[in-house]
Amino acid sequence: MRDVEKGEATAMLYSDFHSLVDGWRVLQKAYATGEPQVTPQRTMEGLEGRNEPPLTGANLRSTGTAGQVLAAGPLGLAWDAIGAVATRVSRGMLATDEFLKFLHKRRELHALAWRQAVQNTLIGEKTIEDIANENEEFLAHPPPSAEFIANQQANKQTFTSDLRDLGAIGRLGAGVQDMANYAPSLRLFFPFIRTPANITFDNFEKFPLTAIAMKSVRADLDAGGARRDLALAKMTLGTSAFGLV
Repeated sequence: MRDVEKGEATAMLYSDFHSLVDGWRVLQKAYATGEPQVTPQRTMEGLEGRNEPPLTGANLRSTGTAGQVLAAGPLGLAWDAIGAVATRVSRGMLATDEFLKFLHKRRELHALAWRQAVQNTLIGEKTIEDIANENEEFLAHPPPSAEFIANQQANKQTFTSDLRDLGAIGRLGAGVQDMANYAPSLRLFFPFIRTPANITFDNFEKFPLTAIAMKSVRADLDAGGARRDLALAKMTLGTSAFGLV
């Protein structure tokens, strides 16, 4: 696909309204199962270990002598209550994350479908009916390339992109993450790493002075087409916002 086409924002808005019901179903299923539904390879930070045994008195007692002491008597019931609350909170966070991922993925697919429809119309080799059928098929069975782009966008908009995709900022975050994994006590000071790194990367992309120094932004500008259009739009938005401050 080539340049970004007029009307893609409207297609995204249309998607937001028409995807709410399906998004709600995704939210309900994610909460009920505790499993991601949209992009299984990416979850909210802090939920990667959701498949570990839940925090209960019985599970704590099975860890050894120390666990038996900590979970003895009424303390065991207290751990059961704490574990139940923790499970519900983490599932609520996961469900919300999956709901937002679903909406962002669908809106990106609608934008890509619209872009393809407009460009096919400009070619003039197909009828409106043919293009409408292709558009419906595109949304029902997205091609792998569109699926990949939509998943990337879903991760980006929910700040869950892999650190390896964030250039120098990601490498810095990965270093901090490695230290926290080596010394778990550091998690008290760095409870979240990937999410702040994603937010920082996203802000840097929108500010021209930092964006132009980023390898990923320069690659988008050199690529031309839709990638260049979107990179320039981000910098324009960042410049306008900075000018209002």
